[in-house]
Formats: sequence, structure tokens, C-alpha cells
Amino acid sequence: RYLLTICRLMVWKQVDRIIRSLAELPEDVELLVCGDGPELEPWQALARTLGVEERVHFRGNVAHELVPLHIRAADIFVLYSRYEGLSHTLIEVQTLGTTAVASAVCGNPEVIADGETGRLVTLDDPGALTQVLAETLKDPLLMRELAENGMAAAGRFSRDETFSKVEKALIR
Repeated sequence: RYLLTICRLMVWKQVDRIIRSLAELPEDVELLVCGDGPELEPWQALARTLGVEERVHFRGNVAHELVPLHIRAADIFVLYSRYEGLSHTLIEVQTLGTTAVASAVCGNPEVIADGETGRLVTLDDPGALTQVLAETLKDPLLMRELAENGMAAAGRFSRDETFSKVEKALIR
């Protein structure tokens, strides 16, 4: 089973927390990390230290046309950043029908309704991410329901919907 994260490898993206959670998950769960940045080597070292380097696959920058294939192949997409605007990646993940787990910060709760269209995780509890990932992975029916609901909800971020709302706000 695959977890996926796609991001610039910066401290605030907290891929290290995802790696730490992976170490607590069953051995058949692996993590794909798409992206590059200054935290690559420290996070590779962390994976080695935790004994999960064979389960963490750093893919580097992935060509844009291959990103949907990675998203569709994943069981769960994870975005555990400390701050985030309106994540276009989360919207793309939902549009493609993949279950999403994200930190409950900034714009993420605008995209994900916890327990309905994905899962949100607090940053204050170090074990919360591991717990939510384990619970979600154990329940394929829940994963399918979250993915289907996320796909249905993603339409509210379509170009027509978004531009219409922005235009109305600007006129107001």
C-alpha cells in the first residue's frame, strides 16, 4: 500500500513527520515522496535511522504529466504542512479520486471536510498523524467513501465556480 506526498522539500512541509509515522505503520505500507528541496538529505538520513529507507521512495521532481498517475496509484495522499494556502494539489487529489489526509491548518479545511471528504489532522499531537493514517488504511470502505465524496466535492473549485465567486467578491 502506498502513501504519497508531493511538495517542495522544505522544513514546514514536515515530510519528516510522515516518515516517522510510516515507521509505526505496518511493513506493507510504503511512502512515495515527489519533490526536491533542501530537506532531501536530512529526510533520507532520517529514513535510514528509523530503518524504513527501503519503504521511503524519494522520486525527485516528477514530470507534470506523470503526477496524476502517482496520485491514482496512491492509497492515501498526505499533506502534513505547518501552513498552506489553498492547496491546488489537494484539489487535484480529490478530483482524481484518491483519499486525502492533511494537516488541519490554513486552507486545508476549506478543501477537506474531516471524516466526509478526507481526514484532517492536528499538528499539536505527534501521534495523531500515525493514528489517522492507521485507522484510514484499516478501513477500505471508509477510504473509498472519502475518495468518492472528495471527488464529488472537488467541483466547487472548478474554474467556473471559482471565477464566478471571485468576480462577485470584487464587484461587492
